[in-house]
Amino acid sequence: MPPCVSKTCRKTSALSAFSLIELLVVMAIVMILAGIAVSGISNSSHQARKTSREMVKTHLQQARAHAIATRNSTALIIPVRESGKSGLRSMSLIEVEKIDGRYLPIDNESSGVGPLQRWTTLAQNFHFVTKFMIESDQSTVVDQVKTLTIHQRGVEMKCHMIVFGSNGQIIYPSSSAPIHIAIAQVARNGSAFRISEMSNQTPMFDLLLVNRLTANARNITP
Repeated sequence: MPPCVSKTCRKTSALSAFSLIELLVVMAIVMILAGIAVSGISNSSHQARKTSREMVKTHLQQARAHAIATRNSTALIIPVRESGKSGLRSMSLIEVEKIDGRYLPIDNESSGVGPLQRWTTLAQNFHFVTKFMIESDQSTVVDQVKTLTIHQRGVEMKCHMIVFGSNGQIIYPSSSAPIHIAIAQVARNGSAFRISEMSNQTPMFDLLLVNRLTANARNITP
């Protein structure tokens, strides 16, 4: 192909090509947009974390208030992982009684033997997590061995629980050990689950310490 020597040809070639300055401007714009996107994702995650924390705190107070008002032991319940898509993601309240060392749902007029309210799901992909997932020696509520069995729409469901007595104090877990609730963003890889949000290769999570007398929960994450 003959070289471009005419004035018109050279002008057309110059217009069809990007200069170095133009390329740098485009790259700068792309980097700015990427930064805005990352910031938006970070803010969204921060808000979801805060929302999930407040959900947990609210449910603890609701369970305590219900137990005091009705004089019936009331449990905050969290379906076990094997319960499907709601497992370790949702929570509700239920009235319970202790029979032969086991907690069982109370059959009442308003809810039968089911939860007292609709299930509440933590924000985005936040889950309740175990001490192993947060690499801690502090057991969390979902590490407790005992579970409460309920029937939801004919399906048997096992739940982790925190039980409040009629005086508003936590009676289960019953040991003198601190009561911890841990929440974090979780991703699934096949049958395995892992915390998906990391900082310097360390899992990011919120660890709440629950007061046995008042049900107040404060964040003690290092």
